[in-house]
Amino acid sequence: MVIMEQCKISFKYRLYPSPAQGTTMKNTLEECRWLYNHFLEERNTLWKQHQHISLYDQEKTLPILKQERPSLNIAYSQVFQDVVIITPR
Repeated sequence: MVIMEQCKISFKYRLYPSPAQGTTMKNTLEECRWLYNHFLEERNTLWKQHQHISLYDQEKTLPILKQERPSLNIAYSQVFQDVVIITPR
């Protein structure tokens, strides 16, 4: 009997962004941080009220948040959908 082991390979890349790219990456990260904290606060508030909000309900609020906070338009929607997914439930 042969036992096959999987070997996970990872790569490390060093980025050398231009000043404009660095600013864009910094702003995107800041918006992701704000969105993460916003959704976490929303979940905690509802949990204290013995209510629940689903992942999809929070994803549905993204277009509304983009209208209220235009700085969220700097990145693709998938980036912010991923933030909703990684927010602890």
